Amino acid sequence: MSGPVDRGRFVADLLAWVNRRFAPPGMAIEVETPLFVGGLVNSMRILDVIAWTERATGRAIADREICMANFAT
Repeated sequence: MSGPVDRGRFVADLLAWVNRRFAPPGMAIEVETPLFVGGLVNSMRILDVIAWTERATGRAIADREICMANFAT
């Protein structure tokens, strides 16, 4: 993707991907769904989320940005 990322589109695309990839049958992951506390994402799955985010935004996520506060929901 080139140019600035539209936040609304990014969130919608991310939610769709996370639901296809991680949501158990009958559950919908929403913006405020706790991913780690709810057991939907673990230390291995977060790597998939980070890789998807980097592809979607066209930029690498710096190590300092990889923290629970940025990926909890």
